[in-house]
Amino acid sequence: MTRPRLPPTGMLERCALSTPNPSALVERFLRRDPRHLPPLYVTAGTDGSAYAAIIEATHPALESAHGTRLTRQKDGFIWQKHVLRNAPAYIGQRLPAAWAGALHGLPAFICGAGPSLDVSLPALAAAADRAVIFSADSALRALARHGVAADFAVSIDAAKVPEKCLPSTHLPVRAVLASVSPSAWQTALPAAQTFFLSGPQVTHDWFATRGVPRTALAVAESCVCTALRLAHHLGCDPIYLFGMDLAFDPAN
Repeated sequence: MTRPRLPPTGMLERCALSTPNPSALVERFLRRDPRHLPPLYVTAGTDGSAYAAIIEATHPALESAHGTRLTRQKDGFIWQKHVLRNAPAYIGQRLPAAWAGALHGLPAFICGAGPSLDVSLPALAAAADRAVIFSADSALRALARHGVAADFAVSIDAAKVPEKCLPSTHLPVRAVLASVSPSAWQTALPAAQTFFLSGPQVTHDWFATRGVPRTALAVAESCVCTALRLAHHLGCDPIYLFGMDLAFDPAN
């Protein structure tokens, strides 16, 4: 049997099987070369019990990384097209640095679509004037039906055009967007009411080398997760969650 040829030493990383957080170790390992799934070399002297624990952590991480790569291959062109079309707005209409802590101590309502939102909306509407309303794009029309306009609408999905999200009345006061958001958002609301966040795009790294640093807050896994981080960034406290029944999992 021929001996496998190992990659250059620059791509090798010694990993202790006794690490207290193998999932984080696996994630770091996968990010070393995100374009290719890594080869794994196993010797006959491997500790079986420790190896089983690593496999248990590796399998879901590989599945997640593989799924992400397939999505990027499928949607990468659309994402980059939106990033380039939004580039002037990303540079000129960024989340203001002065917003950090600007709403300190004010309660926040974070709203996302879901069956429980429909049940909660009457009570939410009655108290809306006593809190800052953050809404995922999917919940804007439900809020409008109860006479509530979001103070901050968050839309970070490349497929969510404003025509699918914005209500005919009770428009949001502000929209917080990602560079991959459809460029139609730039004209859906006045420019003074739209703000862009940095995301995991290589283009943003390039902008940073040209004097346009990343925003203090970045997009998260979903609209509601981003809205939650935005409320925390602005200093809101306490923070109440409405709807978003399927928006979170144990990992986030």
